[in-house]
Amino acid sequence: VTPREIFVEFSKFGEIFSMKMKEIDNSYSHSGSGFISYENTDSVENAIKKANKTALFSKFPNSFISVE
Repeated sequence: VTPREIFVEFSKFGEIFSMKMKEIDNSYSHSGSGFISYENTDSVENAIKKANKTALFSKFPNSFISVE
């Protein structure tokens, strides 16, 4: 999943203030974790409630996201 795909999916929960994906050794490969900051707390709560332990990305139906 690309950072853009993550941004698009998580923007469904509210206005994203910032997003940072952890990279592996400056290779621009991502470790599978990152941080998303929303404009308001309602969006945060919405993302946690609706995205946690779900398969958000149809191309990976057996991969579940952990949102904290």
